[in-house]
Amino acid sequence: MSNFQDNPSVGNPNNKFDGENETPLKWAYEMDKTQFKYRCPCKKGYHAHGNGGDPDTNRVEHRSSHCAMYGGDVRIAITEETPRVW
Repeated sequence: MSNFQDNPSVGNPNNKFDGENETPLKWAYEMDKTQFKYRCPCKKGYHAHGNGGDPDTNRVEHRSSHCAMYGGDVRIAITEETPRVW
């Protein structure tokens, strides 16, 4: 899997929503020692958030996005398929 794609093994990642609360779910395509990144269809093409000092643990992070594509909260899945780059 290219680290420039969302996780293709889990449905359509472009506008995946949590059925319970309609929070968009994205997959991290890269994690370094201080932040993770996820793809966005906006002009920039991606967003980055701090990883809380934990680049190793797989988890779902909740972040607030200022991007017009989301307009609020977004969940980001960090999985075993998320490349760690240092």
